[in-house]
Amino acid sequence: MPMTISLCIIARDEADNLKSCIQSYRELVDEIIVVDTGSTDNSIRVAEQFGAKVSRLPWRGDFSYSRNASLEKATSDWILWTDADDIITEENCEKIRKIKDGYDLNCCFSFMIKNSLDGILGSVFNQIRMFPRDPRIRFRHKVHEQILPSIQEIGYKTHFTDIMVLHTGYSDPEIVKRKQMRNMEILKGQLEENENNPVTVYLYAGNLSDLDRFEEAIPYYEKAMQLSREQNSKMHIYEGAPVALADIYERIKDYDNARKWAEKAHKINPNHPQTNFILGELEEIEGNVDDAIKHFEFVLSCEEKPTFTPVDVNMLKINACSRLSQQYMKKGQMDKMVEILDQAMEIRLGRRPEHSDKGDMYFQAEEYLKAGQEYLVAVNDEKSNDWASFTGLAKVFIIENSPQDAMDTLNLGIKRFPENEEIKRLLADLFCDLRLNDKADNLYEEILKTSNGCRR
Repeated sequence: MPMTISLCIIARDEADNLKSCIQSYRELVDEIIVVDTGSTDNSIRVAEQFGAKVSRLPWRGDFSYSRNASLEKATSDWILWTDADDIITEENCEKIRKIKDGYDLNCCFSFMIKNSLDGILGSVFNQIRMFPRDPRIRFRHKVHEQILPSIQEIGYKTHFTDIMVLHTGYSDPEIVKRKQMRNMEILKGQLEENENNPVTVYLYAGNLSDLDRFEEAIPYYEKAMQLSREQNSKMHIYEGAPVALADIYERIKDYDNARKWAEKAHKINPNHPQTNFILGELEEIEGNVDDAIKHFEFVLSCEEKPTFTPVDVNMLKINACSRLSQQYMKKGQMDKMVEILDQAMEIRLGRRPEHSDKGDMYFQAEEYLKAGQEYLVAVNDEKSNDWASFTGLAKVFIIENSPQDAMDTLNLGIKRFPENEEIKRLLADLFCDLRLNDKADNLYEEILKTSNGCRR
C-alpha cells in the first residue's frame, strides 16, 4: 500500500503566499494541515478552499510550539513541513514521490532551501523537511526552529538530497527587516535562558549583521566560534563564523582583520566559495592580480550543495565574473574578459544568453551602437529564433530617428515570426506615432483577433 504524506504549515497573514504554496504541493500530499497563528487577512479562507485542516492557535512568540501543534494534527505516514511562502516545482515533487514509497519509516530527508524568487539567485542551505510521523520528533528553539536534534536522539538516519524548495519570503528587503526585528526579540530571550548555546549566539550575531549592526555582531560571532570549538559541537558554526567575520571586517574596510579571519576560514575549509571570494577581493585591493584571479576562478568552479549556513553561490559567481573581467582587462586578455562576461550572463539567466540579452544590456546602458551590433547578428541569421532582436534593433533605429529602418526591421521580423504579438505591437505603435492610422488600426485589429480579443 502506498505511503501517505501530510503537509504541515504554520501561517499568519500569508493569504497570497499560501495559495501559491498549497497549489505547488497539492498533487503530492494526502492531507494539508494549516495552523493559523492569528491572521487578519484571508489566510484561513484560502487554506479551507484547498481542503486544508485548519486550526487557530494564538501566537506565543515560539515557532517550535506552533510547528509542533501542526505535527500533532497530522495522520499520514510521512510528515512534510514547509513555510507558507515556499513553493516547489513538479520536478522536485516527483523526487519526493520516489522517496516516500522507496524508504522505510526510519529515516529523514534534508532538502535544499533557496531564498529566491527566480530560482537562480539566492542563498541556499539544507534543512530537514521530511520525516516519519513519530511523536518523538519535535521542533526545538523558539526561532530558527530545528527538528534535527530530536531526530539525532532517536537515531534515524538523515539523507541529504538535491530536492530544491524556493523560499520566497526573503526577497523584499523591508519584509526581511521586519522579520529580523521580530526574531531579534525572540533570540534575546533565548540568550537569557542559555547564553552558551553556540547556535543561538551565532543566529543572534547574524541578526545583528543583517540589521547592519556590524560592530555589535563581531563579539557574538567570536563567542559562537569559541563555544563550538570548546563544546566540539555544531562545527558548521566553527566553519561559518570566521567567514562572517571576514565579511563584516571587509564591509567596514578593516582589511587587516578581514584578511586575518578570511585566512583562518580558508584554513578550516579551503573550498568555501565566500571565503575565496573575499580573499580575491583582498588580493585585488592590494594589487595582486594573479592571486585575485586564482580565488575568483575557484569561485566559478563551485556548485550549489547542501550546507547548514546559507550561501548564495550564483551571486558569488556572478560577482566573481565581474571582478575577473576587470583583472583580465588589466592583463590585456580581452578575449577572456568577453568570455567571462558571457558566463556571468549565462549564470544570471539560467541559460545560454541570446544576442538580444546582450543587446538589451548595452541598450540599458545607452550604448546603442553596441546594442545594434548584437541585435543585428540574430536578425541576419535566418536560423535564429531570437525574435527579441528584431524589436531591440527597431528600438535602436527609433532612438536614432530612423523610422523607416525600424519599420523594415519589424516587417522582416513579422515575416520570420508571423505569430509574434510583440513584434506586431511595436510596429502598430510605430505606425500610430507616425500617424499612419489606417495601418496601425489594421494591425491592432489583427493582434486582437489572434489574442482572442484580449489586448495586453
